[in-house]
Amino acid sequence: MIRLVINGRDADVLQTETIVGEYAIAPIGDISKRVGARSIQFKLPKTANNKAIFESSEIPTSTSKIPYRNLPCRIYEDGVDMNMQFCILESVDNNYNIRMYGGNSDLFYNLKNKKLSELDLRKYNHYWDLETIRDSFTNTEGYIYSIIDFNINPINIYVPPVGSTIKPNTLHPSIFKRTVMKEIIEQSGLILDDGIDYNGTEPCEILGANKFIRDYDGNRYNGKFGVSALDDELRSWRDIDLNLQPYKYGQSFSFYNISQNEIFYNPSGLYSPQILINDKARIRVKGAFTFKSLGADVPIIITLAYTADQYGDDIPITVVSEIATSSYSSYYFDETIDLIENNFGSIYFSFYIDTNGETIKFDWTTSTFEILETKIIEALPIDFDGKNYVTVANNISDDNQGVYISNYLKTYNAIMWINEATKVCYIREFSDIKINIANAYDWSGKLDFTNKPKVEFDIDFAQTNRFKYKDDNTVIKPNGTDGVILVDNQNAKKENVYLELSYGASEMCERLDGRKMINIKKYDYQVTTETVVPRQFLLDRISDTITLNKFATNITFTGLVPYSYFIKEGKEHNFGFGNSLIYDYYDSLFGVFNYAKIIECEMRLTTLDIANFEPLKPVYIREFDAHFYVNKIKFEYTSRKSSVVELIKLL
Repeated sequence: MIRLVINGRDADVLQTETIVGEYAIAPIGDISKRVGARSIQFKLPKTANNKAIFESSEIPTSTSKIPYRNLPCRIYEDGVDMNMQFCILESVDNNYNIRMYGGNSDLFYNLKNKKLSELDLRKYNHYWDLETIRDSFTNTEGYIYSIIDFNINPINIYVPPVGSTIKPNTLHPSIFKRTVMKEIIEQSGLILDDGIDYNGTEPCEILGANKFIRDYDGNRYNGKFGVSALDDELRSWRDIDLNLQPYKYGQSFSFYNISQNEIFYNPSGLYSPQILINDKARIRVKGAFTFKSLGADVPIIITLAYTADQYGDDIPITVVSEIATSSYSSYYFDETIDLIENNFGSIYFSFYIDTNGETIKFDWTTSTFEILETKIIEALPIDFDGKNYVTVANNISDDNQGVYISNYLKTYNAIMWINEATKVCYIREFSDIKINIANAYDWSGKLDFTNKPKVEFDIDFAQTNRFKYKDDNTVIKPNGTDGVILVDNQNAKKENVYLELSYGASEMCERLDGRKMINIKKYDYQVTTETVVPRQFLLDRISDTITLNKFATNITFTGLVPYSYFIKEGKEHNFGFGNSLIYDYYDSLFGVFNYAKIIECEMRLTTLDIANFEPLKPVYIREFDAHFYVNKIKFEYTSRKSSVVELIKLL
């Protein structure tokens, strides 16, 4: 019995309609396709119930969004969930014509229009300064400032030919590949189980590197702060003598961080606790300060003051003007302030109190303030000048997240499969299927010989199958960047691009007294001149000492310095297809390429066979005395007919 649930409602199904599900996780003939379970289009009748489900969207005057949405969908056969996740209303005639899709398809459909820039990577935001760059050298996840020369001219002051000193003005952060995959999958509501073996290497990438990207989200400034006076009891003086040097707005408060998105609190001295705003912004500050007078009633003025430029006067704003009595009272304020007088790169704001020389006593526990809202009016340009700017870790490219995953799977000849029950997304190398032979499904005895199996010898391979990196006019591809798999089949077409990555290749160069690193030709003396294709590269951690320099400031790092490489002489594992990747990850396909056999047969598969099938496991069939990779299954939900199965022999 078939039960179809769409958008939480049971749909009416034509009893005579044939519903076929097609399962094909990673067809070998086109490794670039990563699909999943889907159904062949089928019809639903125009019953009142189905019209309600689809909101009668076929009516010309209808404004329903149903035809433009992925509708949650589950199909059950005899109570068994067949692992479909959503459906699409493709057309309407005398019936509603729909198609269902499973987990992998669900993920790729959701990601195909999502840019990498839509990932929430705020936890990797950081200050672009010498300390952060140095501290990143030991990172194994997130971001790292690998040593790369981004300059067009080999004679440059940033990564010079001689010496061991780098000026980081043109140094971009890179991000670890596994980190990007983890964020994409987890932000899609899944758990990543990534089994790719990097062979002892550390793959990173520059996703664009076309410009440094600021974090324009004003919410990063929001937070809650507690207030503590410099003493329980304090007063401000109107007559300043040599021993007392208060600010002109009164005595300053001290703050402590209660909950803040990022660290912009800057207690730079006893009398100057400050909060740092890096942009021209509108902020809403709300709070309450609690205190009492220790004598007669005292007029109190609390001022929020912020800097207008680096050397000018502060701009004061009165937030509290009250009379303090001998009993504790809370004095509330809620102010929206435009911090637009920013002429030098950062705004600091501070609170001060004027007690007219009288003494008051604070209650710290009930004295707090919050930055509730921040709207960026103008984001100031980014420049390497210390702790004034925050940059996003990945220098976002224009690729979408689905393309990113596809590139990852192509690079490592990998299969991705989602377990719908556990919401775990598995990524495994194709070679793991052969390794998993000990756990193979035994489908012996399930063959239906009513129709004889058909064997084909063409899996759409050519005699020359090319593996390519994207061309980039700034790069002469190093030897070994692109590669081929040759097939001894005179009947196949002559040549085929089996796959092409969205990444460009990277040339190696020598800088800093012969140290080797990749060269990305982007800057001409700190001026951007080229749009750079995304790059992937490997880390080469070498015991060394280098110095980072900014003006008169030097920071020296001694340890494993993270140099970068793409194809490096003497390295067993590189990032070129011809040099390394084909042999590292595609050798399990050599036999399939050269002795291709697709067996199309009919098998008596049950609903449980389909529901429990994991494409990472091969199947064993005694009648053929061989193990197979399941390339495709066509399963009819609405009949007891045998399923049509495409099997590829594992060699």
